[in-house]
Amino acid sequence: MSWLSKGLKKAERWIGSKIPHTSAAEKRQAMQAAKEQIDYYKTAKDELVNTRNANEEQKKMERQRINEKEIRARQRTYKRGGFMESPATAPKDTLG
Repeated sequence: MSWLSKGLKKAERWIGSKIPHTSAAEKRQAMQAAKEQIDYYKTAKDELVNTRNANEEQKKMERQRINEKEIRARQRTYKRGGFMESPATAPKDTLG
């Protein structure tokens, strides 16, 4: 190597030490950290969606169970004496 190329190499190294730069390993590390965060976000989001769906399903089943109870109660009320003779709508004997 000639003295000129050695001098230029030293100058290049000195300038390179003053200018901030990222190596390929640092870029890969940053990329992998970002990928891990994205993967964590996706798994957390999927978990929350599954939990929400399970809660909605439970609410739906509870509402359906309550509605069925109400329907059975009303059917028992109207079966006793028919619609017009149910205890709530029976005509009173007294005036007023």
